[in-house]
Amino acid sequence: MKNKRLYLFGLIIIFCLVIISLLFIAFSIKKVDVTFSCAENEDETLLIQEDLSELKGKNLLFLSKNKVLDVVNNYPFFELESFKKSFPSGIEIKIKERHKAYYINFDDKNYLLSEEGIVLSDNVD
Repeated sequence: MKNKRLYLFGLIIIFCLVIISLLFIAFSIKKVDVTFSCAENEDETLLIQEDLSELKGKNLLFLSKNKVLDVVNNYPFFELESFKKSFPSGIEIKIKERHKAYYINFDDKNYLLSEEGIVLSDNVD
């Protein structure tokens, strides 16, 4: 009786491991579709696309919007407009450009701010 339980427990563990590994393979990100609205700076758009392409190979089920936000927030002139998982193996990301709105001089430094008050650049001449 004890051997049957141990055998059944082993089968259940193996079954679970097979299912988990299949989920990782089936939902691995293969396509990252990035679209920009009103992007004037082509150099930075290419850099963002390169950074976001590093998400390829990650699991789609465990990818959060915060991971994408972390990448986009490294570029102050851009903000995440939308993020959508397209199953089984892709993500769609829309990014829009922040518009320059204000120049502020504070502590002998010039700052460029967006309409939302986000610092886009410092030491602006």
